[in-house]
Amino acid sequence: HIYGFSRGGATVAAIYCDPANKDKFASYAIGGYGIRCDLDKPLMIIHGDKDLIYPRAIDKAEEQIKDIGNVTETAVVDNPRYSRPEYVQSPTGRGIERQGQHHHLRFETGNYLLETIRHSGLTLPLLGHCNPTETSKNGWFVCFANMETGRKLVDFFIQNPN
Repeated sequence: HIYGFSRGGATVAAIYCDPANKDKFASYAIGGYGIRCDLDKPLMIIHGDKDLIYPRAIDKAEEQIKDIGNVTETAVVDNPRYSRPEYVQSPTGRGIERQGQHHHLRFETGNYLLETIRHSGLTLPLLGHCNPTETSKNGWFVCFANMETGRKLVDFFIQNPN
């Protein structure tokens, strides 16, 4: 299994799309990036709504799997309010902090599996280009989005052992 965020996500995407190397991993996960090839191995994409690095990463992947046909779409976390973050008093006394939300979908058809997680976490200066967490305050690459990236990844990897 392999996960990469940002430039690491670009590396994971390159391996995923390389026919000579793609069978080295059972499943793939990308944060803050997307893919530019056909879906044929289990893939999870985690992406912030305000991420300007690759803004249509999830939209393109979801369109691609839906084009295959006979897709079952399941809401793992159905949060219709995910795009509306909450603002709370900072526990560190730094004023008001943004607490993002997330929305997690699973798409399955035949041998194809795609999971997408959209989040409204936000940090400066990278806006939505951040790893969502529920326990840390907003930082350079970390943003609050009521989920733990690591837990989501481990669950995805366990569900896709081969």
